[in-house]
Amino acid sequence: MKLRASDDLGWIEIDPQIMPYVTQNLLSNAKKYARENIYLSAERVGERLFIVVEDDGRGINQADYKKIFLPFYRGKVDEEAGISGFGLGLSIALQVAQLHGGSLSVTRSEELGGAKFTLEFPCKYRPPVTT
Repeated sequence: MKLRASDDLGWIEIDPQIMPYVTQNLLSNAKKYARENIYLSAERVGERLFIVVEDDGRGINQADYKKIFLPFYRGKVDEEAGISGFGLGLSIALQVAQLHGGSLSVTRSEELGGAKFTLEFPCKYRPPVTT
């Protein structure tokens, strides 16, 4: 796994009991589907924090981008390939992100070719004091 993070990410207010579920779900999915590479990155843009998990797996069909966040939805390819799961993980992850004022979305990773999941949260940031 490759980690990339900008120097000053700011901070977000989270519930430490449920928020780890989101990153754990995204990373375990990436591990399940990646061939070799998983990238985890974090960057603050203004007052928004972006956490991105991407892999070099087969990716997700664009027609399924919204469906994968529905409870119990499993892609046909996963079912045919016998990949385990109940189709609840991403639905729960989205709900947890939304409870924290954030969002969760999926696209194709331009760099790796597989799935790219982006968490976006409002964050707090204070620029360094200069004298």
